[in-house]
Amino acid sequence: MSAGSACRPRAGDCRYQTHVARFSLMCSCFAALLTACSSPEPASLSVSLLSEAGLVEADVDVVSPVVRGDNELFVTLEPREAAAAELVSVDAAMVAHGHRAHATTIERGAAGFHVSGLDLFMTGRWLLELGLNVDGQSDRATFPVDVP
Repeated sequence: MSAGSACRPRAGDCRYQTHVARFSLMCSCFAALLTACSSPEPASLSVSLLSEAGLVEADVDVVSPVVRGDNELFVTLEPREAAAAELVSVDAAMVAHGHRAHATTIERGAAGFHVSGLDLFMTGRWLLELGLNVDGQSDRATFPVDVP
C-alpha cells in the first residue's frame, strides 16, 4: 500500500461519506444559485383603467417589456361622455426614493398617443400618471409598473 492511498477516503469510510455529503451540498447550492440568477423575461404590459374623475377610459400598451431606461407607451383614450380627451403629460414617480421622470415626447396619431422618452432609471416600483385634458377639465389616471 502506498503512502498516498492510505490518506484517500474509501467507500464505507466516515471521511468518504463526509466528502460525498459536502460535494452534494456544494452542487445543490450551485444549482440553486443558477436558478435564482436566471429569471424569465418580463412580460409586456397592457392595462385598461378609468381616470380618477371617471371621465375617460384609458388603454395603455407598453411597446416592449418595461425596462430600466427609456420606455415607450401607446395610449388610447375613450371619453365616457365628453367630446374629446387629450393626453397632456406622462410622469412617473418612485415614491420610495423620491425619484421623478417625465416622458420627453407625446405624439398624437390616428389611433391614439405614442409616448416616448420615459426614462425609468432605477429598478423597483414606479407609479405612472397620465395627465389628461377632457373638454377643458383636468383629470388623471395612474397605475404601477415594476422595473426589473
